[in-house]
Amino acid sequence: MDGGVHLVVLPESQAEHVWRGDDPSTLIETDASAFSSDAKWFLRSEDHEFQIGIFGAAQPSGGQPLTPAGRSGLFAQYRATVPELELHASVTKVQDAKPRTPWTLGPTLAWRPNAIPEKPAISEFANAAVWKMDVPPVPTSAQISDVWLNIDYQGDEARLSNAKSLLDDNFWNGLPWKISLKQTLPHWRTSRSDLELSVLPLPKSYPFYIEEGTKEHFDQSGLALDLANVRLVPEYQVVVELSTGR
Repeated sequence: MDGGVHLVVLPESQAEHVWRGDDPSTLIETDASAFSSDAKWFLRSEDHEFQIGIFGAAQPSGGQPLTPAGRSGLFAQYRATVPELELHASVTKVQDAKPRTPWTLGPTLAWRPNAIPEKPAISEFANAAVWKMDVPPVPTSAQISDVWLNIDYQGDEARLSNAKSLLDDNFWNGLPWKISLKQTLPHWRTSRSDLELSVLPLPKSYPFYIEEGTKEHFDQSGLALDLANVRLVPEYQVVVELSTGR
């Protein structure tokens, strides 16, 4: 009925991938992360192939070329592909870990009777395991919004530095450590970066929570310390302009 309200009910699996932008009459369906600014939609994904569904009167009118791909229910489907980017960091171990001092425990409190370890002192990292990382520049022509440095390691605390300062640190929780090159390295798209990763070993009797399902690998001395993998993961981006013709 003209002027009426249309109620659309979507299954949960589909609704979780539907986005609404500045124009409430238009919905976007995609597995990518998405946000809009006026008529422009920005889609970001670790997959260089994008599947995009559009609901409403809006039609692609600019930005990334889209290829029509039929319909799926209420959504007109399109595809977009950007050139795939391969980046690899060179990693070299330069120092093995040395025996570390026992944890310094913090005070007990009325609501927390069990003392927990204090953050390791900076001086302790003189005895940490150390790896050098050579991170290449990202081509300026690449259609990406960021590149993530994924560090899959085991240990206690890890620190990422360059020649000038500490860039970021992380307490291991069983999950890979993800670092944004865009936020961490000012010249990530114009020059290579020499980084240093330092990791303190984790004793077997650690008094804190590690993500359930994690398989620690302790050596014969009862320490967990390992750098399993370092990857550079591009976050691809497409920009789509939509027009309702009004």
